[in-house]
Amino acid sequence: MSSSTDEKRSYRNGLKFTSIFGGVQFVQVLVSLIRSKFVAVLLGPGGMGIFGLLSSAIQFITSICNLGLTQTGVRDISIAYEEGDNEKFSRTVSIFQRLIVFSGLFGTILCLFLSPLLSLLSFGNYEYTWAFILLSCTLLMIQMTNGKVVLLQSTKNMKRMAYASLYSSILGLVLTIPLYYIFGTDGIVPAMIITAISGLILYNWIARNIKYDKIPLKNKEAFKEGNILIKLGLFITLQGFFSRLATYLINIYIGHAGSIDDVGLYNSALFIIDAAAGMVYAAINSEYYPRLSSCSNDNNKFTKTINQQIHIAMVFLGPILALFSLFCELATIIFLSSKFLDATMMMRIAIFGTFFRGPALCYAYTFLSKGDTKAYWLNELATMVVRLSLHIIGYKLWGVTGLGIAYMATYVFYFLQSAIVCRILYKYHFDFELLRVMIPQLLIGCCIFVISEYSGYIFKYTVGILLVTLSVLLVFKAMREKLSKRI
Repeated sequence: MSSSTDEKRSYRNGLKFTSIFGGVQFVQVLVSLIRSKFVAVLLGPGGMGIFGLLSSAIQFITSICNLGLTQTGVRDISIAYEEGDNEKFSRTVSIFQRLIVFSGLFGTILCLFLSPLLSLLSFGNYEYTWAFILLSCTLLMIQMTNGKVVLLQSTKNMKRMAYASLYSSILGLVLTIPLYYIFGTDGIVPAMIITAISGLILYNWIARNIKYDKIPLKNKEAFKEGNILIKLGLFITLQGFFSRLATYLINIYIGHAGSIDDVGLYNSALFIIDAAAGMVYAAINSEYYPRLSSCSNDNNKFTKTINQQIHIAMVFLGPILALFSLFCELATIIFLSSKFLDATMMMRIAIFGTFFRGPALCYAYTFLSKGDTKAYWLNELATMVVRLSLHIIGYKLWGVTGLGIAYMATYVFYFLQSAIVCRILYKYHFDFELLRVMIPQLLIGCCIFVISEYSGYIFKYTVGILLVTLSVLLVFKAMREKLSKRI
């Protein structure tokens, strides 16, 4: 089979899987947005701020106790599964599951121990100590749920994994909204606990058909054989630690330098932005990473795979950028409330960051697929330092709008830095034909931004819809050229 046919097939499959994951992700995001709408209306910006501080603290502890097992586990279990050796596969899974339980218990104990400190750092007092004590149990449940996600992903049960995520969101919506309605902000902690419990039960049920022999292991034996998993994961853990730490510190800074309401505006805005581009991120994480790992030893195919996925990311993110820029206020009112309109300028600027974040993630996974965790960690650490610095400066100078500028600048930096590092370490070659997709979509996004801010209602939507249509047409043109190109 010719290289041209192979490349077309690879590109077509990439589009197919991105569309499949994107479709499921879209419904999941819709459910999450509906939940956010209820939370925003029932709790307001202040309640969203409390939720943001509590959840970012729990995510921070999760990143510490995870030990990078969810990333390294995918690689090792996938290899054992592909080899078809049931004994090796069962032993690898058994070791992984034992390590997952221990890491979850470690997170629970750590959260219990740090509860007073987390309350003081997050809220400036010890009023929320009991909230963190109660939430400590979620660390074990979250980690055990992550273990099931890894098992589904490693055994190529992509559809089950996607639907599990979807059902988990729907279940969380049904179970938690009544708590917010009845108890207001006092319902936040019970809602977070119930969400963790329901997620664990659901993922256990969906992963029940994955067959493997449960190998009896002593704890010492599990840690000895899982030593490689832990060593590789420590570098990833450090990255996750700094990432969550940066998020946590940004929230704390906004809360202390500004207000809890601004924390709520910031977290709500980021949620809407991430929801808009979530379909692309989901496909990169679930399908692209295993596909890139399979060709990590063939530099030519490796480079083509990276450039193909960047192209796919851009053709999806281009129209998202245009649509979001045009309908930002409408989306805010529909999925949050009019109380959050102060964050629309931030969102309109930050959405440009997502256009660079997608391709940047394509580069970030090259380090993991090569097993180069040190390069991955250093690349992510540098980005997190820049992110934290830019957000502090941005908020100090321009308030909530400055956070949007910082978000955009962070991912432009992330994109450029990651591309340069890949070039130096792996002889990666950027396909300059990607600029034929990137530049027009960015120009369209900029035009919509300008007319949205400085023109009347009728002109804005008339010209804006024409520009969105142009963005979509350019995407179809780019895909058609890619699929018909002779290599």
